[in-house]
Amino acid sequence: MPKSTRSNKGYNGNSNLPLPDEIVQLTKAELTEYVKCADDVNYFINNYVKIVHVDHGIVPFKMWPFQETIIDVFNNNRFTICKMARQSGKSTVVVCGYFLWYILFHTDVSVGILANKESTAIELLRRLKQSFEFLPGFLKQGIVKWDQKLIMFANNSRVRAESTSASAIRGDTFNILFLDEFAHVPDNIAGEFMTSVFPAISSGKTTKLFIISTPKGYNLFYKIWNDAVEGRNTYKTVGFTWRDVPGRDDAWADETRKNIGEQQFEQEFNCSFQGSANTLIPAYKLAQMSFKSPMEDRGSLKIYVPPVRANETDPSHVYVMTVDTSQGQDQDFAVASIFDISITPFRQVAVFRRNDITPQLLAPVLKQIGQHYCDAFILVEINDVGLIVADSLRMELEYDNLIFIKSDPKRGQMLGGGFHPKARLGLRMTQATKRIGCAQVRTMVEKDQLLIFDYQTIRELTTFVAKGAKYQAEEGAHDDCVMTLVLLGWLTAQHGFENYVGLSMRKLLMNESEPVSLDEPFVGFFDTTDHSLDWDWDPSSPNVVDDPDFWRE
Repeated sequence: MPKSTRSNKGYNGNSNLPLPDEIVQLTKAELTEYVKCADDVNYFINNYVKIVHVDHGIVPFKMWPFQETIIDVFNNNRFTICKMARQSGKSTVVVCGYFLWYILFHTDVSVGILANKESTAIELLRRLKQSFEFLPGFLKQGIVKWDQKLIMFANNSRVRAESTSASAIRGDTFNILFLDEFAHVPDNIAGEFMTSVFPAISSGKTTKLFIISTPKGYNLFYKIWNDAVEGRNTYKTVGFTWRDVPGRDDAWADETRKNIGEQQFEQEFNCSFQGSANTLIPAYKLAQMSFKSPMEDRGSLKIYVPPVRANETDPSHVYVMTVDTSQGQDQDFAVASIFDISITPFRQVAVFRRNDITPQLLAPVLKQIGQHYCDAFILVEINDVGLIVADSLRMELEYDNLIFIKSDPKRGQMLGGGFHPKARLGLRMTQATKRIGCAQVRTMVEKDQLLIFDYQTIRELTTFVAKGAKYQAEEGAHDDCVMTLVLLGWLTAQHGFENYVGLSMRKLLMNESEPVSLDEPFVGFFDTTDHSLDWDWDPSSPNVVDDPDFWRE
C-alpha cells in the first residue's frame, strides 16, 4: 500500500510520477476507496481510469457491457483468445484498464505487451502510462523506472513492451503475456513465437496468455480460434462485432461498407475470417472449411484417417498419393497428399510436408507411406527434381503402383498405362495441365466431392489467387500443398481415371452419382501382395535409408 505525503518533485521532475520513497497519508475515505479498487477491477476502471478521447480530450473511461465481459473473461481464465471488431476499444480496456489495475494492486508481477509492430506495443504502453498519470495520488505507486518500453513500480511490478517475435522476450518471465493484433503477425514469426514462448507460459500454474485481434485471413490466429471453438485447446473464446459498440447502427454500417468494400467490412467489423480476393476456391466455400487435428502427428507426416485394409467382407480402400517435389534447401516444401478415392466424397487422409529433404531421401519416404496406405497409386510432378524422385521410386525402390502419363499430339498429356510406347513416369506441370487441375479442384470442392482436412492445405487455398490467366500463391505465401490438389484434380479429370476406382468423377460432378465398385479392372501396376507392415522402419530392407530423422521436422 502507498505510504506518506508526496512531494511535488516527482520522478524526472514530473509531479504526476511519485518517487518510490515518498510517503502518503491516506484519509479514511481514500483508504476505503483504495480497498474497493484493489478488490474490484471493474470498480477501479469505471471510477478512476481516464483516457484521451479523439474528439473530447481527457474523459473518464466508462466501460461498455462487452468490455466488462472481456475483463471478466480475462480475469477468470488462463488462456483467452478474443476476436474483436476494429476501433472497438479492445486494446484500451485491456491495457489502460486491466493491466494498470493488475500492476498497481499486485506485488512482484510482470506483464508483457506485444504487438505486430514494436511501435504499436510502445504506443499501448504510452496509453497505460498516460492513464496512470491521470489517477489520483492515493492510488499511485512510486516510480522506479519510466522508460519508453519498460515501467516499474515501487511494489516491484512492471510492464514491458516489445514486438511479437521469437527472440523479443526470450529469457524473461511474465505473469501475463498480451498479444495484440496477433492475426497481423507474419505466419513464420507467429509460429516461432508460440513455439518458443508458450511452453514457458503453460508451465506456470497462474500465468496467463491473452490473444486479441481483428481477423486477417486463415493464419495462426484463425487456427487457435478454430481449435478453441472445436474444443481442441483450452482457450476461452470471446467475440464481438460492430453491433456491440454503442453508437454504431445500420446507417453507420452502410456508409462504412460503401467506403471500404463488403469483404473488408466483413473482416474488419463483422470479424469474419476472409481469404484473399480472387481465390481459386470461392470465399464462401473457404469459410465453410474446417480443418481437423491429426490422429497421429509425426512432425512432417500428419495422419488424419488411417488406412482401411481388406477384411473378410470388404476389399482394401484405394488411395492416391500426389507429390509436389522440392530441392530440399529449406525453401519450397516437398509435399505428398494422400487421398482415399474409393469412397465419395474423396477425402484427404494424410499429408507429408518438409522443406529440407533431398529428392534422393524423399523417394524412400514416399514408398513407406504408399505401402502403409494399401500400396497407394503415386503421381509425381516431374518438373525440376521430380523426375529424380519418380525414377528412384521405380528403378531403385521398385515401387510398382506409379502412375504413368502418355503424350498425345492433339490432346497433350493423358493418363496412360506403363506399357504404352510413349508413357513416362509422372506429370509435367504445364499451363494446360494446371488449368485443367485447378478447374477440376474448384468444381470438386464446390460440389462437396472433395474433403480437405489439413490446416496448411486450407491455409494455402486462402492465398492461392488469380494472377492474370493463371492461379498462383500470393507473394510471400506457399502453394506446395495446393499443387498436390491440382495434381489430383488433373488426374480425376482424365478418362482413364474411372478404371482405377470404377466411377467417373465427371459424372459425379454432373450430379449423376453412381455407386462405388471395386470390381472393374485396374490399370497400371497394381501389386496384390499383402503389405501389412507395422509402420516402422525396417533397417534390414535394402530399400530403406538408415536415417531416423525422415519423419521429424
